[in-house]
Amino acid sequence: MKNSLFTIAATTALVASSANAALENILTKNLYNQIFPSALPIYKYENMISTAKKYPSFANTGNSDVDKREVAAFLGQIALESGYLQYVEEIAKSDYCQASQEYPCAAGKQYYGMYDVVTTYVGNSLLKINCC
Repeated sequence: MKNSLFTIAATTALVASSANAALENILTKNLYNQIFPSALPIYKYENMISTAKKYPSFANTGNSDVDKREVAAFLGQIALESGYLQYVEEIAKSDYCQASQEYPCAAGKQYYGMYDVVTTYVGNSLLKINCC
């Protein structure tokens, strides 16, 4: 735990030292590889940058301090949820289905976290972030 907190703090400090807005200017490939040296191939830097370009407002507010904090928060979240980009599915799977009239649970299906941005529970599966 201590080591993880140190790494997240170091990540925040490194990101905060960047000068420009937009993800690829704040998070260079070299910095990404320092933070996530054992990332699985699915989490390649180039994939993250190309995906971020689909969301032009991400880390691109025009306020570099705000943009850097946004990237630091994002990196902290994905590091926590994916074991520093070493897991694609939740390790300790459980049935997170909490049925409601709006979001019924599908029979025989299990709902759990997947990928680096985890939003667990049946209603979130509509976002295509998790389901099985």
